[in-house]
Amino acid sequence: MSNNGRELSAREKRAVEARTRSNPRVSQRAGSSTPAPEVGATATPKSRRPDLEQNIIVATKHHLGYELVACSQTRQLALLRRLMMITWEKNDLEKQVATLQEVMKTTNDKRCKIAETFAKYESKQKRLQHEVADLKNRLGLRDAGVQRAVEKTKRDMAIRYEDRIGQGEVPDLDTELVALKKQEASLLSATVEFAFHMGKLEDILKDPSAGATESRVVDAKANAVPASSSSGPSGDEDLWSSTTGGPP
Repeated sequence: MSNNGRELSAREKRAVEARTRSNPRVSQRAGSSTPAPEVGATATPKSRRPDLEQNIIVATKHHLGYELVACSQTRQLALLRRLMMITWEKNDLEKQVATLQEVMKTTNDKRCKIAETFAKYESKQKRLQHEVADLKNRLGLRDAGVQRAVEKTKRDMAIRYEDRIGQGEVPDLDTELVALKKQEASLLSATVEFAFHMGKLEDILKDPSAGATESRVVDAKANAVPASSSSGPSGDEDLWSSTTGGPP
């Protein structure tokens, strides 16, 4: 019994020292209403030793529980903050993606409009090129007709002169010279006007970006065709026959 008493006394001293060093609030939460004995004071009765040890164990468990709860709450708070940051970043990325999609859509629309405009421009340019080529061909044919009429008139005049000289007539050279000068001026005017309209058509083809190209071609056609048709072969022959008087 004495040995057992000495072991309990040593355990009690260790418990008293641990309780003295611990926070007094822990002992209050543990339900201990008995103040901690001072060092060197009278030992607690043996009947209260198990309760004291149990209170210390319970207080220690409570303290560990509070620490575990605090750590768990800290981890939960950190996780919540991380989730909030991820949510904000996700919303920001979604806004950026929506903006980029809108920009891509606008860019695609502009590209489609540009392609459509370019296709229309190419189609109009090809049509104008065909019209200008056709007009150049028509003007070229009329100019060739004028040249043929001039050659035919020269031959006819030579034949008339020979016939009149053969019949003993003396032609009035002054009158013939005046008529020739008039005819030359008329042909020269038609040739110059033809060259002018050809130059206008070439300028239109070289610079189609000047605007109103189609209307310019139409105006050139309207101005060129009547001017060329006025100097046709029949008109030249009538003029020559009226001035020279024809064969007797």
